[in-house]
Amino acid sequence: MKYKDILHQFSKAILNFSPEQELSEIVVSHTQKNLKIYQRNYLGLMIKVLSDDFPVTKKYLGDANFFFMVKAYVKSNKIRSKNIFSIGRQFPAFLGSMYNTHQDDFVDLIAQLDLLWSLSEENEIVVPKGTCDFWRKLSNNESCKSIVVNFDELERVKLVIDGTERRIVFCES
Repeated sequence: MKYKDILHQFSKAILNFSPEQELSEIVVSHTQKNLKIYQRNYLGLMIKVLSDDFPVTKKYLGDANFFFMVKAYVKSNKIRSKNIFSIGRQFPAFLGSMYNTHQDDFVDLIAQLDLLWSLSEENEIVVPKGTCDFWRKLSNNESCKSIVVNFDELERVKLVIDGTERRIVFCES
């Protein structure tokens, strides 16, 4: 139904002193339909923002699984940021909490490195040895077959910003 027709129907109901129920049915039926459009647009924006901030995580999971996780993240109401461009700060923790869904010990670690990179703030994190090498190779579309990740040995890595250059370096113990 076109907007003009809805407006006509609504105006007619008001002018004819239609029962409130009839008025609310007109408003609700059309509002719900339009609300779905906004929800899809919002989800699309979340997917875009998180795809930009977590490119290696997206590559690691694949498009369909990444979209599924973003949708679950949005629906979980764990987004507390008022700034759309900082919604990803809790995404690695969310992925870690979704272990029963994806059953992958590694996905939240990849997301932590993506977050470290995308925030462009000098910071450091601790990851299992080999995780950073895996992340680097995957981000450069290189083969990761030779990378061994040792969950028993941890290493500290940090983002270093030098002018416009960013790089992840290993910290000394």
